[in-house]
Amino acid sequence: MQKKAKKRELRETSISDLKKLKEDSKPFKQKTILVSQWYWPKDSRRTSELIKALDLNLRNPFVDEIHLLQPTVNSNKVLSKKEKKKVNDDNYGVKNWNLNQMKNNFVQLKSNFSINLFRKKVKLSTVLGEGRLQASDAFNYSSTMLRGHIVVLHNLDIYFDKTLALIRPPKSDLNYMTSYFLSRYEEEDNEAKSMIGTQCGKSFIGSHDAIVFIPPLPKRLVERCNFELGSWGIENRLLWEFERFGIKGRNPCEDIKIWHSHSSQYKSSWMPQINTDGRSSVAFPDKLVSKFKSDFPWDLAREVVEREAVQVRAKGKKYKPNLDIDKKK
Repeated sequence: MQKKAKKRELRETSISDLKKLKEDSKPFKQKTILVSQWYWPKDSRRTSELIKALDLNLRNPFVDEIHLLQPTVNSNKVLSKKEKKKVNDDNYGVKNWNLNQMKNNFVQLKSNFSINLFRKKVKLSTVLGEGRLQASDAFNYSSTMLRGHIVVLHNLDIYFDKTLALIRPPKSDLNYMTSYFLSRYEEEDNEAKSMIGTQCGKSFIGSHDAIVFIPPLPKRLVERCNFELGSWGIENRLLWEFERFGIKGRNPCEDIKIWHSHSSQYKSSWMPQINTDGRSSVAFPDKLVSKFKSDFPWDLAREVVEREAVQVRAKGKKYKPNLDIDKKK
């Protein structure tokens, strides 16, 4: 009589475990793996933007794999009248989805879509749940299935250029205890349309569109990150949670560049704000070799940026920080 296979579970990972992995991990073929969730917007312009970003990531020689994590069903949440007015009913589920169906749809919408690279690099996995993917599910999956690799949890409309080559150690200081929260650049024709503009620069308001880390993450940290991707301020809340477990977040976006494809300005749905009550942090734009002094007043700078950013966002205007803080060595 065959024994039933045990369900694979994420084991408890402590801070001491992570430090030991950092110091004693055995060499292996480390991959750079992008993790996200695919969805079908109701707006055709937005769909084209997402396919464009996916295609450019597929063509990037420094992207080894792309894992799309799809909740098993669409969301059937009961929304208030106020919330219903803001929801566009985009398709986040995977019912009757498979890679061949996705590939055929992509080719129909983009004739020169990279079919062969899609077959080679893309992996489709399902997670229990509905609607939008939760950060905790992405972290759990990465900590279980992608241990030791470089994992990038990113917004679907973000793509990398060839500066992604710099993300691998020893060119970078990325490790189990240091993560990257990267801020984006706007495509040239999108800059004027974007409300907050290029974030890796003077218009920075604490926005980060890609989180780079090496799993596993501590189990208790993963459990604290049960927020839907796309929630307002999610990257700031996740960085704050990382810091609670001693994992530093840096933003070397001046060297490793990510680009934002969103000229349509289409918004998928209403989402709650989750970086409230002081549970928020930011990583200032920087280089791989940090330009910040060791005595840089991080807490003061973060407080100024977050306070002014909230005011500017409420007015719907672009934000240019007015920080009289010397960052040069």
